Amino acid sequence: MKKVLFICGLILATMNINAQTWEIGYPNTSDVTATLDNNTITISGVGTMRNFSPNETPWFDYLSSITTIIINNGVTSIGNYAFRADGAHTATLAIGSSVTTIGDGAFAGHEFTEAISYATVPPTLGNSAFTTQATGMNPTPNWRLRVPTEALPAYLTSIWNVFFVITDMEGNVHGTTGNLTWSINNGTLTISGIGEMLDYSGGGSPFNFGPWGRHPNSFNAIVIENGVTTIGDNAFRNLGLVSVTIPNTITTIGYGSFENNSNLTSVTIPSTVTTIGSSAFAGTGLTSVVIPENITTIEDRTFANTRLTSVVVPEGVTTIGASAFSNNTNLTSVTIPSTVTTIGERVFENNTALTTIVNHATTPQPIQVEHNVFLNVNRNTSTLWVPESSVEVYRTREVWRDFVNIKAINGNGGGPGDTDDLITILRDSISALRDSIDRLNDTITSRDNRITTLLGNISDLQGLNTTLRDSINLLFQLLADCEGTGTSNAPFIPTNQIQIYPNPVSYELRIINHEWEQDNVVELFDINGRRVFTGRGYGDVFTIDMSSFHPGNYVLRIGHRVARVVRQ
Repeated sequence: MKKVLFICGLILATMNINAQTWEIGYPNTSDVTATLDNNTITISGVGTMRNFSPNETPWFDYLSSITTIIINNGVTSIGNYAFRADGAHTATLAIGSSVTTIGDGAFAGHEFTEAISYATVPPTLGNSAFTTQATGMNPTPNWRLRVPTEALPAYLTSIWNVFFVITDMEGNVHGTTGNLTWSINNGTLTISGIGEMLDYSGGGSPFNFGPWGRHPNSFNAIVIENGVTTIGDNAFRNLGLVSVTIPNTITTIGYGSFENNSNLTSVTIPSTVTTIGSSAFAGTGLTSVVIPENITTIEDRTFANTRLTSVVVPEGVTTIGASAFSNNTNLTSVTIPSTVTTIGERVFENNTALTTIVNHATTPQPIQVEHNVFLNVNRNTSTLWVPESSVEVYRTREVWRDFVNIKAINGNGGGPGDTDDLITILRDSISALRDSIDRLNDTITSRDNRITTLLGNISDLQGLNTTLRDSINLLFQLLADCEGTGTSNAPFIPTNQIQIYPNPVSYELRIINHEWEQDNVVELFDINGRRVFTGRGYGDVFTIDMSSFHPGNYVLRIGHRVARVVRQ
């Protein structure tokens, strides 16, 4: 606000005795005058300024020293080439509320670090009115224009927004997109209202990424409030976002809407979303994502070039589009449901860390070699898990047969979770526990001569001995379950009903299970058989916070199902 008052003060400044004045009105020359006082030129009067030819104005020779241009109230138009400069020239500008027209090339060649328009209706602009150079180059992006609050939406949607970063008089930024309103405050862009967000074309001008595109350094977080139903195409591309809040009123996420926000590492997509456009999250920093169950098609490049470590495509998806998960070099596991019938070109291209592919389709999806679906995926070392009844079929189908390791999900081959590795871990745990018991017994024996003073310690050690024996019994039961010799004949996680991810896990382990059994207990054991977590499963997605756990191998048990979990 201080800058506004400062410019108003210039309008009222006392004239210097060396000031020069020219009559420039039209049709009556005396109706409008121009006064040059030190480094400020002021246009005053009532009516229209005459038009000029390039370099014709009487103050042209002084333009290099003019730092402030003021158009007072009463003046209705600014003539052609009135302040045209031959080269780049920096100045501030104040335009009175009565101005309705700015002529061709009127301010060509100027770079306005600060400008104010008091006009509540944006004045019409002639050709090249605000180009940065007289030759017609585009304006620089750091120009700022302050306008009346009530006029801000009109300026933001007019040709003025090509030349200026536009705010209200206090420097706040807000506007509209369709029937919605938006504002930027304290680093957050908030979008409110009821209805759809507009689509934007993307590319070229920053305004093609939404009206907030001229303010990319003003915010890094987005909050979309309840009532908004769609996220427009290209709405938030290339904005340097770190967080996004999407309400459960959203049904559509548009094409390229969050593309190339490399610092956006997590986002929660509500279950109400039925459509996600192509490239919507491409180039983001996402490390995990839960794809809503209402999605039937994963469009081209939707999750390409991210940091995803695992992907579970939900049941109900029928088509995975071209390059949908390509160039995800951290991706280690993918689960494809039985409903998928079409897999596009280059879907998993360049996923060099991919070692586990779980495909629940009993009939292999047709893939052609030239489509490069698994280009640069090591099919000699990775494992393809398929229904037990379909193992031999996959071994005969084009592309799928290139996997050296094809195993059954629920047959003797175990399941996607490295059963053999888990058995080895459990056996090692039992051996380590036996060694611990032997050391404890040795300790008890060696302390016979100090039995009086060590009774308390011996009691504690014997209690630990009992605990360790219980742990061995538990691990033996887990081992029997994994080998199929236990009484429960337990299936291995994940099955069609239960999925666990990410695995390896750094922070939060998620368990997707749509049919929890009554009193279904979820337990997690460390390598020494100690139970480090217990809880009762509920909801579609059950989570375990493992951020404080030590790195290493753990055993997850859900009822009689078990799986190996690696904390990295």
